[in-house]
This record gives sequence, C-alpha cells and structure tokens, in this order.
Amino acid sequence: MPKASPGLVSFNGGELSPLLDGRVDLDRYGAGLSECVNFIPLPQGGLRNRPGTKFVAEIKDSTTGAWLLPFMYSSDPGQSFMLEAGTNYFRYFKNHAAVESAPATPVEETHDYTLSELPTVAYVQSADVMYLAHNAHTLATLSRTSDTNWTYGSISPVTGPFLDEDTSGITLTASGVTGSVTLTASSAYFVDTAAAGHIGSLFLLWASDIDVSALQPWEPDVTYAAGDRVYYNGRIYLLADGDGNNSGTVPPTHEEGSRWDGKEGTNVQWAFESSFYGIAVVTAFTSSTIVTATVLQRLPVSLATKACTRWAEGAWNGLRKWPGALCFYQDRLVAAGSFYQPDTIWTSATGDYLNFGPRDSSGLVAADLALTVTVSSQQVNKVLWMRPDGGGILCGTVGNEFLIAPATNGEGLSQSNIRAIPQTAYGSAAIQPVQVGGATLYVQRSLAKLREAIYDFSSDRYSGRDLTILSEHITRHGIVQMAYAQEPHNIVWMCLGDGSLIGLTYDRENEITGWHRHVLGGAGDAEGNPPEVESVAVIPSPDATQDELWLVVKRYIDGQTVRYVEYLDMSRGMGGDIVDSYFVDCGITYDGAATDTITGLDHLEGETVQVVADGTAHPDCTVSGGSITLNAEYSLVHAGLFADASIVTMKIEAGSATGTAQGKRKKIERVIARVYNSIGGKAGSPDGNLDGLLKRDSASPMSAAVLPYSGDTVLTWPYGHETAGQIKIVQDQPLPFNLLALFVDVNTKD
Repeated sequence: MPKASPGLVSFNGGELSPLLDGRVDLDRYGAGLSECVNFIPLPQGGLRNRPGTKFVAEIKDSTTGAWLLPFMYSSDPGQSFMLEAGTNYFRYFKNHAAVESAPATPVEETHDYTLSELPTVAYVQSADVMYLAHNAHTLATLSRTSDTNWTYGSISPVTGPFLDEDTSGITLTASGVTGSVTLTASSAYFVDTAAAGHIGSLFLLWASDIDVSALQPWEPDVTYAAGDRVYYNGRIYLLADGDGNNSGTVPPTHEEGSRWDGKEGTNVQWAFESSFYGIAVVTAFTSSTIVTATVLQRLPVSLATKACTRWAEGAWNGLRKWPGALCFYQDRLVAAGSFYQPDTIWTSATGDYLNFGPRDSSGLVAADLALTVTVSSQQVNKVLWMRPDGGGILCGTVGNEFLIAPATNGEGLSQSNIRAIPQTAYGSAAIQPVQVGGATLYVQRSLAKLREAIYDFSSDRYSGRDLTILSEHITRHGIVQMAYAQEPHNIVWMCLGDGSLIGLTYDRENEITGWHRHVLGGAGDAEGNPPEVESVAVIPSPDATQDELWLVVKRYIDGQTVRYVEYLDMSRGMGGDIVDSYFVDCGITYDGAATDTITGLDHLEGETVQVVADGTAHPDCTVSGGSITLNAEYSLVHAGLFADASIVTMKIEAGSATGTAQGKRKKIERVIARVYNSIGGKAGSPDGNLDGLLKRDSASPMSAAVLPYSGDTVLTWPYGHETAGQIKIVQDQPLPFNLLALFVDVNTKD
C-alpha cells in the first residue's frame, strides 16, 4: 500500500459545492472544505472560529421586524451610527448603545416607509445628510444636527427634471404669472387619485410666441421710457427707474431684483421680470382640466393673456412615481429608475444636489447643469442600483448592466458628452451592491448568484464573474442584504431568505474567494427553526480599528419571539489575551470587581447560557431574574449562547501507485494539526467519534485558565480503512481555535 503524507495547508477556498466532490483537478479543491460552519477562512489560508455577537437592544416592535442602515459621517473614531429602521420610524445606535434623549428613551424620527419597502430604499450619504429614494415616495433626506437631533423630510426639486415637451396638442392657460394661479388644460389631462395624481408635480411653461411688439432688445445708449420691457440673453426686464434716460453700457443679466445698466440716476434701472419660461407646482386638484398651482419661477408675461402651447410635466410625481436608485458622481446627485421612466438616469447640477434643471434662467443648456440619459436596449429595463466606478456610473438593471460615462474620455459629463454603454447581460436584483477595492459585487436577478463587476482592459468593458460558481449551494435560499467588512478579514456578509448568515472571504488581488456558513447560538422555536438573521449592515467600530457587522436577529427566548440588534465582536485579535476571548452570541461582558453574580441578562431570561470566566470555560448557567450565579467570584465574565464551529475537509487526494486515490480504500494513520493560539478542539472522522486535540496539562490547576497553544498536535487516527478519507474538526467550547494546516499520514490500497 503506497504511503503518502499530504499537507492541507490552506482552507481559504471555503465551503465548496457537493457538485465539486470529484473535481480533484481544481486548485481550489485542495484549499476547499466540504463543510465550513462558524469558522472563517482567512486570506492567509488558515481558519478561525467565529467570535460571538454582543447584545445591544431589542428592536421597537419584535412582532414585525426592522432593517439596518449604516450612517457614517466619517471613518474617524466615534463618527458612525447604526440605524434601526422599521415601519415609519428610525432609531439610532452609537458606540454599541442606543442613542437616548433621556434614560430609557431612544431618540426616534418618523419617516414614510413601511418595513416591506425598506429593503428597496436606496441611500447615499454626504457628510451629515443621507439621501433616500424609493419608487413610491418622494426623494427624502435624513439629516443629523447632533447625536440626539435628527430630521427626516421629503425633498422636491423645484427646477426639474421634466418629461419631454408635450406633443398631444393640449394647451395650458395660466390665470397669472406669479403667486397662486389656476392652470386650465384645453382637454382632460390632470389626475387626482390620492398619492397617485398630479398634486406636487412641476410644470414648465415656455413663451414660445412672445409678442415682440411689446418687447425690444436691450441696447446701450438708447432712450427708454416708463413701461418699456426689454429682453437680453433669454431674460425679460421691466424699466424700474430712469424714465427718459439713455441706457448705459452694462447689459442686465441679473435674475432677481433690480440693477442699473450704468451710472445710478443717469442711466436706466431694470427689474428682472421673467425668463422665456417659468415653473409652477400643482397644489390642488379641481378637475381633469383645472388645477391650482404656485409659481416657483415667474412665468413670462405673455402667458398671462394667452395659452401655452409648449410645456412639459415634471418627471417625478405621484402619477409618474419617483426614482428608486441613487448615487453620487462628479459632485452630482444621480437618480434613476422611476416606474414611468425605468431606464432613465437623471443627474443634478454640479455641486447643487437638488437642482435637476438642465437650463439656466435664460433657458440655455449649460454643461454644469442637470443631465438626462436613457439607457437604450432591446427592452425597457428598470435601473435598480448605481455605483460610481472609475470613469463612469455602473448601473444594474433587470436585464443588463450598463456604464454611464463621458463620450470623450478625460472630460466631465455634460448633455453633449454622455453615453450609456452596455457591459454585461446577466440582470440584477434590487439589492444594494458593495464596493470592494476596484470591484462592485452585485446580486444577480435570481438572488442566488453574486457577481463581480470589474473593468477588463483586454475587452474594454466590465466583466461579471460568478463568485458562487464553486459554491452554488451556499446562496440557494436567495440573498436578502449584504455588507462588506474590510477589517480585519475582507469579508462580504450576507443574510438569506431563510434567515441564514453567510460570509465570503474575498481578496481579489490574491485570488481568494472562500464561502462560509454561520449558525448563531440559541435554541430554535417549537418547529426546530434556529435563530434567523433578517438584516445585516457594517460600520466602523467606535475606535475605528475594525469594521463591525451588525445584525437584526429573530430569536425564540423563554417561549416568545423576539428580535434583537446585535454586533459581531472581533475586538480581540487572534493573538489576544485569553481572558478577552468572546465566543458566545447575544451575550454580554462583565468587567469589574470579582463577583459570583452577573446581571444584565434579562434579554435571555430562562435560557441556558454558556460562560467564560477569567479565561476558562465555566459550567452552563440558567438565567433567572436577568442574572446568573457562578461557582466562584470572577472579574471578567462573558455569558451568552454558544454554537459549535465545525469543518470537514474534502476527500483526501494523495495519489496511489496507479494514479488517483479517489474511490480507493485508504487508512489514515496519523493527523498532525498545526494551530495558533488555540484551546480545545476535537478531530475525527465525520462518521465517527471525535477525540480532543488540545488537552489541559495535568499540571495545570483546574481553577486556572488553560493557556493557548501554538504549534503541532498529533492525533493517532483510531479508525480503519475507508474510501473518503475526510477529517472533521470541531470547536465545542466558547474559546479560540485557529487552525493553520493539517498534515496527514495515509495509506492507499490499489
């Protein structure tokens, strides 16, 4: 029987699909696992068991649920908040605690969204202002004035955007040019169906046939009299002072108030009256032909006496709905994906995020004003998400992925320098993507595939590599939300439709993609359903040294369904002090004078909790009256719910005298596990008993913490011949276990 000693020196391939069980030819096979639960594959190749989650608070209404949104003013310490969003409310967390206006009084702000709408609310942030978009609601902002002072409010751009000019032949007649006016349509046009009508809609009215007999162009050194009107550069002015005087040499260009065109008292003072177009917003509905409107930009005076034949309706209103996707690009706020124009993208003016008008007050299109572009394809595909990426805006639609970019490289976007370029045709889901370095990771339309959009120089377009191809079973229940934690291990965290929590260790530069599954500690419900993760988000830790994963977890505590906000505590590094080891979920930490009574566990009333006291595993305790009693006094105690961590290797491929070892009987004689700063752990066959790997030294007092071990430990394999040749490793204690490699002595029979 040929003897071999293969080394399993990397596990960062993560959990592989059962469909790869025979692909020993793949490089990833040697670094992969057939099971990876509550272990995190590290970019360096090893594994660490997942640290635990800390309890923060119960959500406002545990019977319904909540959604998490990150709010980061900056990455500096103490400048990040986690938002709990439920039906029509926001609550806030900072420094691992609820933001309160008074003890036990959380700060709360109302908003327009229901819980079912929150997963499709798009959001982007600029300093202390978060912009939010949803197809069923007006654009909105959430602003922070102080930690306890937050304001949510709808925003309605007053300068656009607008639909194309009407071609139906309907005319609009205004009863005046300023203030509150009546707009009368020549045929039925206006709609009023509660929130799905024209109330709040903008209308742009052009003076397409200005009566030039009542106007004259402004010119220098011309005698003007009271009542004279002039036009200059698309604006109309009324003589305000200087009756009978000659005009000066400074043409009127102002857009409000009055200005002299030369020397005061000698030349002429002109009052700005209007442009060649004006804007009004509908405030009340009378009938399908009559509405009341407020003039936002004064209408041309000629429209006071004649019908307007050239007009356009606002692109966003209750009838046409609002954008559902947002991003920032080149200091513009970019919106897209309304129901009425699903494949249209609008940008604001540069540096003026609420100005979506493409024209200045004179009616001229300017390069730094708003832009509109429609994605052209064989079918109308709704824009679901956008991300700034390199030289353009990467857009995910139902059927395709596009890049909105300048037509001429090196120049900024403008109406004459913009194009939509097809990239891939996989189709996207309405889930906010994450940016990881130069890649945008997005969910495919089916919800079961995660793709990587990154620019490929050889094809001069963005690729869409499937990151789930080797682990397609991991995401089969559909991705619901995802967030990226760069520090410390480059992990994209996701929750699935069945409440599962999964992670992807992703380091593109080193070609690392390793999937892992996580089961949170805690008993399930009467049907055996485990705790469910319903939302995930990431913000920097209070000291800004790492990125923290926050979760909304549906749990079953003392016979009741509850939903808690928790965060993954990775504050202890892999080489940290053993007393800081935190590997329980939904738990708390006591750090103070030595005591045998730990309080603050009301949220786990009636539950059996696992305890680590001064660095050693303590017998389980049952929470009663919100507290537990220990067997002695301890000063640093972690208490919470624990779940085992386990891995199973792929079937060993060590070769044989006649080729492969697959399908042949083999006997593992010895396993050497190389570990780092670890305690405990068990190993064995997936179908057999597990033996301890790291045991307490007989000379160590039972009352003292076990010192973590780094190095090799040898396990004599107690099993006979088998075909698979797989090894299972389990950590069944709430203590650190970091596996670096496995070295196996195996005999294979031909």
